[in-house]
Amino acid sequence: MEKTLLKLAKNRQWNELQKCVEKNLKKKNLPKNCLQKLLLDSMKNEHFPLELFYKLVPHAKLSTLRKSFEILSLQSSNNVITEMKAHIISQVQENACQLETIFFIAVKNDDFSSIHMIMDSGSQFLTSGFHDKTFHDDDLFHKMCDYLLSHPSILEKDWIFSTNLLHAVATRGHFDLARCICNMYPGTLKHQCNDGNIPLHCALERQQLNLAKMLLDKALDQNSQIFPDNHYGGLIQPLNKRKISALQLGFKKCDIESFWLYLSWLMEIGNNISCLDQVVDASLSRFVNIIDSINDIEELVTFFVRVESSQLSTFYRKYLFEEAVKVSHVLHTVAARGSPTQLQKLSRVLASNDVPYVKNQFGDLLIHHACMEKNGEMIEFLLSGDYGMITQPFGGLFEKNDHGITPIDHLLEIFFNLDEDILQASDCISTCIKCVNDLPILHYIIMKGHIDEDILEEFIEVHKPDPLCIWKHGKNAMHYAIDTCLEHFDDSSSIELLRLILNFWIEEKRKRNNVNVESSYRCPLIYSLQNRLQWDPTLKFLLESKSFDLEKLDKETGLKPFMIAANEINSLDCIYTLFRQSPFYPD
Repeated sequence: MEKTLLKLAKNRQWNELQKCVEKNLKKKNLPKNCLQKLLLDSMKNEHFPLELFYKLVPHAKLSTLRKSFEILSLQSSNNVITEMKAHIISQVQENACQLETIFFIAVKNDDFSSIHMIMDSGSQFLTSGFHDKTFHDDDLFHKMCDYLLSHPSILEKDWIFSTNLLHAVATRGHFDLARCICNMYPGTLKHQCNDGNIPLHCALERQQLNLAKMLLDKALDQNSQIFPDNHYGGLIQPLNKRKISALQLGFKKCDIESFWLYLSWLMEIGNNISCLDQVVDASLSRFVNIIDSINDIEELVTFFVRVESSQLSTFYRKYLFEEAVKVSHVLHTVAARGSPTQLQKLSRVLASNDVPYVKNQFGDLLIHHACMEKNGEMIEFLLSGDYGMITQPFGGLFEKNDHGITPIDHLLEIFFNLDEDILQASDCISTCIKCVNDLPILHYIIMKGHIDEDILEEFIEVHKPDPLCIWKHGKNAMHYAIDTCLEHFDDSSSIELLRLILNFWIEEKRKRNNVNVESSYRCPLIYSLQNRLQWDPTLKFLLESKSFDLEKLDKETGLKPFMIAANEINSLDCIYTLFRQSPFYPD
């Protein structure tokens, strides 16, 4: 049957073709492919009966109608072609999306007769505004707007159409057409579309700032009284369905450059409409989000420098900076991944605005983050200089955060776990020892329980920590080693630890023979004697090492080790061992 119909059309047997088509349409037996071919043939053949065209159109697929309209739109207009296009337009009249597509074709092809016919449909056309997916080409969109601007009668015909159009124009940005609609229908400024947006929402969401300024000026006109005074021309109220004001929506998706443009714009209009507090509140969350999204440290620091040099008020700058420091912890970010120069720049900006330094949400200092990221250059800077931040003993290396972790822990864990970053961590440890005088890092390592003899021996060999310097309670490394042995006296590794530390301690003491090391605090032997209630391997090891002066008086009690042992320890073995080492014991 399809071949028959197409043959009749080819031979221009119009009467027979029309009868055959009508018969098959009644029986709903006309193949869609055949119908499409007949319609497309009708576009090419000027003798194709118009009545037959009218009968085919209602049964055609929408895609076929679009193709047919495209062909007609490209042809020179005459009465027949105009009628055919009008019939297709009327056929898709109730389908706003299809009508937009037809309109798009007409605008693209400069088909002004079709444009006018579509526009004449008024409020039935584009009831939800112009979709981006239809007018993805801005040139075409503005071409359509220019056409409407030159034919104001179309706008005058239906205010509902103009109202919907204003939302679209505010979104896409056609200043003159928006002004024309506002002048014609001032009430459109407060009209809320399906999602609750007024035209000002649409303009600010897309950063159409000049257009938004015009909308605000119209809304704030003393003679219009479109919005109550506390709505600030629609900038603060009404809220859309997402409970967002036009002011807030302007910040929602803006990048750094857009943020500056919008903020400058708000500062300008904010002074005129006295809503600076709302501007500050609305901008804050976006300001913090932008900071959090910047991965490049130089870009981050530049952003703060730019805020500092902007025309923002002192109060507003300080407010933004304080929130950024508290919420985003920018100083800690720069300390982790930046350079000393970048940290100095940022510190100067914050200091000039009287922004106090605060720990981050986990109680971390800057040095925590520098050590965590093994940023050796930053570690050296933080330990060597005072640039206006807080100061801590030993540069904060032993300061615990809220989780009980110190900055030096990050480096020591890598070293003693032999992680892949051990060389980088080792360099950072060397920097810490170099920059902090009398750093009791060996004491801390022993106290933390890092007693693997081989790794500890490697650590001592590489870093040469000071075993003689005094830390908490006046103890040196030997005292901490003795404490560890007291805690783990049944563990042979603790004696090996003690042997390692004692040898290192003796070696360092010999190098400083001009310094009375033991006088700085209790002699390790006496310390051990006074901290034991019984004879144990630790005490035995210390005595048998023959490393201590048994004739030396304890500076607190005035007694010799022999007498302290007799007073403190009820052990003949201990006393006998001491006696054997005394000068009075015969060889």
